[in-house]
Amino acid sequence: MKRDDLLHPEVSGNKWRKLKYHIQAYQKGAYQGILSFGGAFSNHLAATAAACHELGIKSVGIIRGKHVDIGNPTLSHCMEHGMELRPVSIAEYDKYARNAIAFPGYESFMKIIEGGEGKLGVKGCSEIKDEIEEDFDTIMVPIGTGTSFIGVLESLEQNQKIIGVSAVKGADIHSYIEEKIVTYELPKSSNWTVIEENYFGGFAKVDKSLLDFKKDFEAKHGIVLDYIYTAKMFYHLFRLIEEAYFKEGSKIICIHTGGIQGNKGMEMRLKL
Repeated sequence: MKRDDLLHPEVSGNKWRKLKYHIQAYQKGAYQGILSFGGAFSNHLAATAAACHELGIKSVGIIRGKHVDIGNPTLSHCMEHGMELRPVSIAEYDKYARNAIAFPGYESFMKIIEGGEGKLGVKGCSEIKDEIEEDFDTIMVPIGTGTSFIGVLESLEQNQKIIGVSAVKGADIHSYIEEKIVTYELPKSSNWTVIEENYFGGFAKVDKSLLDFKKDFEAKHGIVLDYIYTAKMFYHLFRLIEEAYFKEGSKIICIHTGGIQGNKGMEMRLKL
């Protein structure tokens, strides 16, 4: 396991990776602050708020949905770290979250699109492999926006394979990744695959089998997983092993992408 969850106590995992070059670009520019986007339990906003607080940068979070509970653990964390929160309608959020259009009233702020996606985010994630000293045949990564997946894919050798585990239900993830490969001008290759089955009910949803797996994994290994991404990735890893998907003797690296801060919010929702 590549423990990117240990990169930083509050800016962990792939959020650290995706923010790295965005913040460097901010420091080279003439901006008044950083503005970004996320849902009520966004790992990205929590990490952005913490990073900006540590570096003395003003931050603004545009929240998807006008009636979200800004007192939940994630958004409370954001406010405690000085982030100004702006809940907006879903229509307004969708208009600005995934493109380069400046958000009205914050034209002087550097805009980071939802989840830290984009070339700078991919660049940060492409450095994950450079830190892995062991040889491996396969690397596994959870998929949300696909930024981490593309970044790692870009850095692989031809004899190395990547498997992505989608956390999103109802989307053609294979076609989505193919579009990303074109967008980021990666060479076409056959050393990648994505798992699209068994979403455990959909994005940010779980069922009893996943809850039982997460609890058992953490008891055995002493490593905390998040509900949305890493628990689902490791569940599918063990399933693939049981189904003899991998050749005997294969060496597999799994990327722990962090997101642990979101567990409090999930447990509050699930009444665990």
